[in-house]
Amino acid sequence: MVTLDDLNVLNQNAAYARQKGEEASVAAQLADTARQNLEELGGDTQAAGQQATQAAQAATLAKNSATAAALQASQAAGDAVTAAELAEGAAGTANQAAGAATTAAQRVTDAVLDLTDIKVATVQATDEARTEVDRLRLVNNVGDADINLLLRQWTQAEAYEPTTITRNSDGLVTTATVTWPDGSTGTLTATNYNATHSVYDGFTVTHASGKTVTQAAVTRDSSGAVTAKPALVVS
Repeated sequence: MVTLDDLNVLNQNAAYARQKGEEASVAAQLADTARQNLEELGGDTQAAGQQATQAAQAATLAKNSATAAALQASQAAGDAVTAAELAEGAAGTANQAAGAATTAAQRVTDAVLDLTDIKVATVQATDEARTEVDRLRLVNNVGDADINLLLRQWTQAEAYEPTTITRNSDGLVTTATVTWPDGSTGTLTATNYNATHSVYDGFTVTHASGKTVTQAAVTRDSSGAVTAKPALVVS
């Protein structure tokens, strides 16, 4: 790669060659003047004139050589500038290519993130669809089935939908209006408050048929985990 120092050296060489060419031109003029003076003086001037002529010719050749050297130096300097411009252009092209590569990499990353979001949404939609299928199955089982069995199944599956909810000062649900899979409404009431763990250990849920599903108080260990759970009772 051509540097600024290289260009300065080439330009200095060209200037030096031009200077020497100018000095050679002056020498040629002086030699020609001397030849003319010798011719005017007469005597044995022929040899001196020839020598002066030869000196003038040599000076002219030196001038021409110096001029050619100056032209070559100037051409070299121009070539160096052109090379520097080409190198700069190549660097710009490389930067553009690097930018394009970065953009492509970002697009790949964005596509991967989008695919991840799609997978998550698909899983969520699948889970929701399965839940809805289970709810429809419960509703379709109403028919002539035993209402007591259905209520237990619905309650175990938590198939009822709480709507209006009442909470105590601790944020625990105490009562709620519910809608069963068959469309009837009822009331859920929390029972058996456990002060040790600040939870309710039981509940009742009513049904429009007059039935009530009762969950008797569960048993908990010292950490609050349920260790025993009585069966649901429909009355």
